[in-house]
Amino acid sequence: MPSLGFRVNLDGYVDVSIDLLRHVAARTETALAGGRAGLLAADSPDLVRAHQAATRAAVAAGIGGEVTTDGDGTCPPVSWGERIETAHHTVDMLILESLPGVPVTANLYRPVATGSARESSGPNAAGPAVLFVCGHANLAKADPEYQAVCGRLADAGFVVLAIDPWGQGERLGYLDADGSPLVAGGTTEHTYAGIQSWWLGESPARYFVHDARRAIDLLTHLPEVDPARIGITGNSGGGMLCTLMMALEPRLAAAAVGTYLTSRASYLWTGQRQDAEQVLLGGTRNGVDHADLLAVMAPRPVAVLAAEFDFFPIEGTLDSVALAQRAYDASGAPDALRLARAHSTHRYAPELASAAVEFFGWALAGSAAPPGSAPARPGSTAPMAPPARVALATPGGATSATTSDSGAETDRAAGSDRAAEPDLLDPARLACTPSGQVALDHPDARFLYDLNLATYDALPEPTPADAVAWLRDRVAGGRRPAGRPNARWLPGPSGTAHGLWRAETDLWGAGVLLPADQTPTGGTRAVHVLLLEEGTRALTDDHPLTRRADPRDLVLALDVRGHGALTPHDRDGLPPTDQASSTYKLLCDLLWLDDSLTAARVHDVTRAVDMLLTDTHLARTYPGLATGSPVHLHGEGAGAFLAVLAAAVDERVRTVHVRDEVVEPDRLMRTRCYDDGRGGWQWVLPGMARRAPLRVLRAALGERLVGAPA
Repeated sequence: MPSLGFRVNLDGYVDVSIDLLRHVAARTETALAGGRAGLLAADSPDLVRAHQAATRAAVAAGIGGEVTTDGDGTCPPVSWGERIETAHHTVDMLILESLPGVPVTANLYRPVATGSARESSGPNAAGPAVLFVCGHANLAKADPEYQAVCGRLADAGFVVLAIDPWGQGERLGYLDADGSPLVAGGTTEHTYAGIQSWWLGESPARYFVHDARRAIDLLTHLPEVDPARIGITGNSGGGMLCTLMMALEPRLAAAAVGTYLTSRASYLWTGQRQDAEQVLLGGTRNGVDHADLLAVMAPRPVAVLAAEFDFFPIEGTLDSVALAQRAYDASGAPDALRLARAHSTHRYAPELASAAVEFFGWALAGSAAPPGSAPARPGSTAPMAPPARVALATPGGATSATTSDSGAETDRAAGSDRAAEPDLLDPARLACTPSGQVALDHPDARFLYDLNLATYDALPEPTPADAVAWLRDRVAGGRRPAGRPNARWLPGPSGTAHGLWRAETDLWGAGVLLPADQTPTGGTRAVHVLLLEEGTRALTDDHPLTRRADPRDLVLALDVRGHGALTPHDRDGLPPTDQASSTYKLLCDLLWLDDSLTAARVHDVTRAVDMLLTDTHLARTYPGLATGSPVHLHGEGAGAFLAVLAAAVDERVRTVHVRDEVVEPDRLMRTRCYDDGRGGWQWVLPGMARRAPLRVLRAALGERLVGAPA
């Protein structure tokens, strides 16, 4: 049957393909401007400390709270394995237990002789150490590039502990019996498990942070490590983890953040997405930008290791460093924030590894000449040195300038440090498990899915009233309805009418109104809203949900934001069900704003009901349609989930009919491999599994929730 839905761009009336993108970007930029103003205002030690406290609280909340156990601060259980000796350092294989049943595979690098980072009292004296946290390389700690960084640091006299992250290296969490991955590792696994974390109102990053903190616990208990001189470094996803640790781990004496640090504003318009642990829930709303994650460390030393040709925009890096420099100036440590730049794409390049060794030598080992002792020219390989005057944009568009040894900078030519590369080991030799995978050798090991399920099972059941109140708050938050919807009605195929109206001041709602008998009813006319799996694109005149008992009833097939005819443009041509799509990217941007597609889409349903019951054109055309007309919702697939939520918050809905339900949070939480390919992930509502389980909302609906019409 021919489609009854819209032609492209809502029948040519408006380009809605960028509608949601512009809406989310505008909200994000407004929130970022407010956060920027807060950091600009922190111009005294007391104000800096207050801003840091707010940043720490926002980061802790954004990951869902820090994981705490009775063992925190104590030495974690460790199983020591083989030791490999090289010319300048040794490498120990070990497994530390960060939580009961959670093995963390790691390599410990130790210098074999006194290096530049060791004090003159000899190699047995307690010295500095660095925790290396990996980016998204599949081999994780065994990746040759990461080995090279750890080897450089060890050869310079540092003890270095490199740990495998969740879903990488030896810690793949979705393996079948023969070791084949059921879910791809790295960013894919992080998001796959992370979506379950989001349902709980948490981020998987809380477990990344906990692993790193337990690794620091281990370092503090090694006799050759001075607990007061521990640093952290990593690039890409490891750089992200560095920034979280900078906010949450007070024992860090210094940090070198590689190829991650930019700004939310500059990254926003790239169209790029990030995996789940890199999304700080509510972070943008609560004033956290990359500059804040630098400023939170002041006056402790930080080096930003930047690649000029990175997909993390260098413009954002420079702006964030300049902005954070103000906090360092106000804290009395103008030289403690450093910037090294390499002519490189996205990687922990040798030039940046050399800069990290130099930085930690100064920050942790007291090198005689701190970086910044001489100015650097573009393309030089001089020590990190201060740039010239830096102008900062203020929220009002004006600029303020700072002149100091701010963001001390090195511009390193590609290839300038390659001769210093240490010898690398075969990645297989760095394995800590016999098979190379924890899941195969430790069948009782727990992974992110298991930890999320344990949290879920321990949750108390909220009351229906509390669940509905929480959901109403989530639906209303951040909305800007534009007074009357001001619907436009256009002729559609087969006697339908195509409607478009303002769901918010800068967003369209849309729907297809089916033909109805216009004869006066002598009473109120019922309204039916259809929420289809694929929106109005799936609407045909023989669709099962178009059936109605009374031909005078008004039936509207509805498209909510980002769905059906309102689906956003995808920069890579991917369907919205793909976790690499623009829909996923926009979802993540909303999560940064403490919002979600689902909460906003529920608003769109209630807004459509507003429109139907108050539209003067419809009231004239269909006598008996009034503000008191009974409303019935019908949902199929993902639309069934949306219908239940909308009915729960809108008492005007008399009945809600559901069929072929796709989104069932309880099933999603209890199923390790939950994805059926229908895009149920995009309907995640952070915290719903904790605060408003679907079973509780169904109970709140009572007899209003009925089966699909026959």
